Amino acid sequence: MMANIAMTTGAGSTEFNRRRDELIEELSKSEKYHRRRGTFDASLHQALVILSAVAGFVSFAAGLVWRDQGWIAGIIGAIPSLATVLALRLHCVKAANLHVRKAQELESLRYRLQFEGDDVAVVSKDFREISEKATSAWELATATDELTDSSPRSSSSSKHGRQPAVASSPH
Repeated sequence: MMANIAMTTGAGSTEFNRRRDELIEELSKSEKYHRRRGTFDASLHQALVILSAVAGFVSFAAGLVWRDQGWIAGIIGAIPSLATVLALRLHCVKAANLHVRKAQELESLRYRLQFEGDDVAVVSKDFREISEKATSAWELATATDELTDSSPRSSSSSKHGRQPAVASSPH
């Protein structure tokens, strides 16, 4: 905080303000991105749920209407299972929650710079830590199978030098 006061009253205030404005702009862009991604992931999840429900009812109706062509109802009836698998593998709810959480943390950083007078270097460091924390949280959230599981391996698999695959980051 003291460095911030010194920078705004001295000759370096123009450079400080430029760096501060650049960081505010970067925080704003990242915050908007994560809000959009959170909305998209939540919408995708809802679409899959609604599609599953509609397909279940349509399959039931098709089974009643086309009794001699049951394969039509069977194909339509597979849609809820496919949507369930997609929802589980895409981690829509987890991704939406992580994006919303990161957007809120970024908004907090932006407020600290704009309204609380925090130092650019401190907020920049916190920005980097939030991104690292989000990546770690995403890796844990998506570690659902042997390839992405971050738990320790048994001695037989570690002898072969197998490393867990890294899940893609939500940012």
